[in-house]
Formats: sequence, structure tokens, C-alpha cells
Amino acid sequence: MSIFRKKLILPLFALLFLILFPIAVFAQSNPAVGQKTVILNSDETIDRDYFATGNMVNINGTVNGDAFIAGGQVDINGTVNGDLLVAGGQVTVRGKVTQNVRAAGGNVIIEGEVGRNVSAAGG
Repeated sequence: MSIFRKKLILPLFALLFLILFPIAVFAQSNPAVGQKTVILNSDETIDRDYFATGNMVNINGTVNGDAFIAGGQVDINGTVNGDLLVAGGQVTVRGKVTQNVRAAGGNVIIEGEVGRNVSAAGG
């Protein structure tokens, strides 16, 4: 890996943390948010940026904007017409993302179509 890429990866994940940290803080301040399952059904369309947190988050519908997702188990089976920024224990992307994917998690699986770049970290 080139030195340029190594220097680029750390700031990208720092940015991902700074974006997702407020979501996690919000979830902790409202116990109902952090203790639930969030499902965007296949017949639903969101025409703006989408934010979701929960123990389990399933995106089966369409997001026309960026998606910011944090959860214990995250499954993206629908379409994100924008960027996907996701963090979770188990992250699976099987759907379509037209822009970039930035993912961090204990286990990250990307099987779907990505229009641009993928940056992922898994443990």
C-alpha cells in the first residue's frame, strides 16, 4: 500500500467517526432509539438524507440522498442514491449504492453494487 493511501485512510476513518459519533450519542440519550429495530421497507422511499440507529437496522427500500447508519447488525438490501456511511458489529451491504461506501465494523461484507469507492475496516 502506498504511503499516500496510508495517509488517506486514517483521516477518512476519523471523519467517519466524527460523523457517526453524534448519532451514537443521540441514541444513548434516548433509550428508545438505541434499543430497537429500524426497518425501511422495500416499498418505502426517502427523498432526503437518512439517519438510523438501532440494535438492528434493515434498509430494504430506497434512499434518495446519503444514508448514515449505526447499529449492532446492519443490513443494506435496498438502494442508496448517494453515499453510505455505516458502522456496526455486523455490516452487510447487498443492495446498490450509487456513490461511495464508508464502512466500519466487526464484520463487514460488501456484496452489492457500489458506484464509486469503498473504504472499509473490519475486525
